[in-house]
Amino acid sequence: MGRLRILQIIGEINGGGVGAVVYNYLSHMNRRDMQIDILAFGIDGVEEQLQESKFRDLGCRVFFLPHRNKGYRRHFSEYRRLIRDGRYDIVHCHFELWSAPYLAIARTEGVGVRIAHCHIAASEYAGMKARLLRLMRPMLSWGTTDRFACGKDAGRYLWKDKDFYVMNNAVDAEAFRYDRKIREKKRRELQLSDNTILVGCVGRLSEQKNPRYTLEIAEALARNQVNYKLIMIGNGELYDEVEQLIKSKHLQKYVSLMGLRQDVNEWMQAMDVFILPSRYEGLPIVGIEAQASGLFTLLSENVTPEVKLLSSVRVLSIQQDAGLWAEQIIKGYRLNAEADREKSIHDVVRAGFEINSESEKLRNYYWSLCSKRQYCGK
Repeated sequence: MGRLRILQIIGEINGGGVGAVVYNYLSHMNRRDMQIDILAFGIDGVEEQLQESKFRDLGCRVFFLPHRNKGYRRHFSEYRRLIRDGRYDIVHCHFELWSAPYLAIARTEGVGVRIAHCHIAASEYAGMKARLLRLMRPMLSWGTTDRFACGKDAGRYLWKDKDFYVMNNAVDAEAFRYDRKIREKKRRELQLSDNTILVGCVGRLSEQKNPRYTLEIAEALARNQVNYKLIMIGNGELYDEVEQLIKSKHLQKYVSLMGLRQDVNEWMQAMDVFILPSRYEGLPIVGIEAQASGLFTLLSENVTPEVKLLSSVRVLSIQQDAGLWAEQIIKGYRLNAEADREKSIHDVVRAGFEINSESEKLRNYYWSLCSKRQYCGK
């Protein structure tokens, strides 16, 4: 039996999201009989994406294509050439409905196992765009051999009543274990007093993550003269707008944009409350990480309830006044005893979101899919 050749297709590998999920799995997986390659899209102005060297350190080959919006013909022509040269056993595409053309091409090039993976539980598109995207469904069915999702809600959104495999957004729980020394070190970096409430939000600065509403929550806390600091970790297309809003709302004293970070686990130790007021989500990995760190966590009603593992999670509507979120932040800070933070990691592990066991399950599943179709690392 030879090595299994797998191509993971990810939009970008410049921080969290899908790239973080894939990296978590591969870095904890026994890859000795696998060659796993990464295909991502280039980003204008970014010479090296944040996770690029990390994937290469795992032995992955990393390929980049210009985004398809820069020219569909060139994009898919180069993609076809990559598939043909790679002679892959598995193509695992993380683009929901947009997986359709990638897997259709993979089928015509003889790839035996073609996985479409859904990471969201609602569409980001509306109107004409949404209708056009729905036209891809027949192509998706034709190109896909195996259906994946990050959770039940995401699976039902894309696959309706068809069977699908749930690949949990598992985390390295040990890396997020609450550590008081790390907490004190990171809080010193921000020159925070012991009684300053540190609120954290981790995610791309995009419409999906709703950063404007996050700043409304910050305004409500400031109006109530709460001793707090909000850190927003991430980058994205709304970065400049968010930066200007912080200035126009006179929140510079309270809000810090942290950009892309490789030490999110340490910053979660420093936080007291984690918030995620998203417009839509699948099963956000940062929600699992926050719970592993024992944080009081506030999620919007648009986040799948599957992410709620602990009693320290609350769900609020983003249709409500941001002042209600501010009130819950204050209550959560008072409720969240340090002793509870230390034991939270065990509950996350028991819920099936620990990466070591989940990565082994995925490895075995990959091999079983290939064996079923007699594509075993030929």
